[in-house]
Amino acid sequence: MALSSLLLALLMGGASIPAPPSKAEVYRRAVAAVGAAREALAAEYASGAPVLAVARARAMRAIADDLLPPWSGTRWDLNGTSETPGEGAIACGYLVTTVLRDTGFRVPRARMAQAASEVIVRSLAPPGEVARLTSGSRSKVLDHIRGKGPGLYAVGLDYHVGFVVFEGDRMDFCHATVLPPGTALCEPAATAAAFSSTLHVVAPVLTDWAVRRWLQGERFPVWSR
Repeated sequence: MALSSLLLALLMGGASIPAPPSKAEVYRRAVAAVGAAREALAAEYASGAPVLAVARARAMRAIADDLLPPWSGTRWDLNGTSETPGEGAIACGYLVTTVLRDTGFRVPRARMAQAASEVIVRSLAPPGEVARLTSGSRSKVLDHIRGKGPGLYAVGLDYHVGFVVFEGDRMDFCHATVLPPGTALCEPAATAAAFSSTLHVVAPVLTDWAVRRWLQGERFPVWSR
């Protein structure tokens, strides 16, 4: 329909502009899309195809572009366990584990979300990939991530946990926070108030080890000493 015809129809009441999909619907579609992609990649991987790099990129795009954005604005609560963006409330640990679960990582959503932040991070990466930085220096933490290279990182703080998305010249801290605005959001890690901590436990999420587990449907047990 031409634009002029559409405008005329609207004025005459003969047509209406459909409402945009809700955050919940956008999220549901994204979960379905990454699930289908994971299954296809898993089949290729099982046949011996070298798909780790492609799989890592697909998981990164799903998390950074499709799954984290709908959560922005969802209310934070210490006991928040929402599974649907824009509905109810969500705590920081639950944001991390829900997004990972919905990407297709077999994480124990509730048990891991309720663990200490360091435990969450150590559950997601091999020991050699985990850095425990105790200087309390934000710049040193960001320099460490910068030195590791672009990607998705899990960061555990004194009483908080979230993702750092490092792409191009941007390093965003994606988390659910009690601090203003009291919601889930992504904001520059360099200035995010919630990124201040005496302890930062940092690990890349999409290592070869983790991507293989994603493709093979292997569980991520909660780390213990």
